[in-house]
Amino acid sequence: SFFSKRGLKVDKLATNFKYTKQQMRFDSLNINTPLSQIEGNLVFNYNREDFSDFLNKVNVVADFNESKVAFDEVNEECN
Repeated sequence: SFFSKRGLKVDKLATNFKYTKQQMRFDSLNINTPLSQIEGNLVFNYNREDFSDFLNKVNVVADFNESKVAFDEVNEECN
């Protein structure tokens, strides 16, 4: 386990990661914190130059299974 920079405890972080010039894949993603459990697949599709305008140009595809997210933890990380 480890703590994020803002103090959130992450009990488990595991994935099958693959990086290419057009894609980042986080297959079989598994994240566990004291209040959240996230399982699924996460894919970022892009052209390399798209990172300069990440929010508008990078396409994110997420498929989560039987997951739960504690918004108290999200709030802790975002504020």
